[in-house]
Amino acid sequence: MADAGGDGAVNIAAGTRAWQFASGHVASAPGTNGAESAVYVVNETGSLYALNASSGAVLYGPVSLGATGIYGTPTWHGNGPRLYLSSKGGKVYALDPVNGDTAAGWTDPITIGQPSNPVVFNQGLYVGSSDGNLYEYAITSGAQTGVRAVGSTVGDPVVDAYLWRIYAGAADGRIYAFTTPF
Repeated sequence: MADAGGDGAVNIAAGTRAWQFASGHVASAPGTNGAESAVYVVNETGSLYALNASSGAVLYGPVSLGATGIYGTPTWHGNGPRLYLSSKGGKVYALDPVNGDTAAGWTDPITIGQPSNPVVFNQGLYVGSSDGNLYEYAITSGAQTGVRAVGSTVGDPVVDAYLWRIYAGAADGRIYAFTTPF
């Protein structure tokens, strides 16, 4: 989506820029909602913006999620709906994608050592960590429902919905597969 002119959206059919938005240094891909009517952008200063996907107009933001920056792409999930984000400051957030407030059912962000980008499957939120664990949380509350010890930093997990598995690479050079739910 980004082009040499800065943050923006490109009309793929015509090859022209559809719009542009200056959001500060963005080091990760933007996320979209299921209807693809909103684009969620996070920057290195820990700010979240929601933009209209068609026009680039600001729907809300900036929402400050701490000065440490956000890791990875905002993950939208239709149950709630919710927007999940991990920060470089060791927090995993669940937000209401309509206004950026804390999602209903969540009281505080989850605190874990250097979280990976979260992934949602079934009713679980899966997050790797620098503490050598892969965590499973309830998407509706953030309550921890399981953990799998790997022993070294766990990267971004991915879902295999057919086999009900979560795969994650680790700093020990191995790929791990776990059946879900934990």
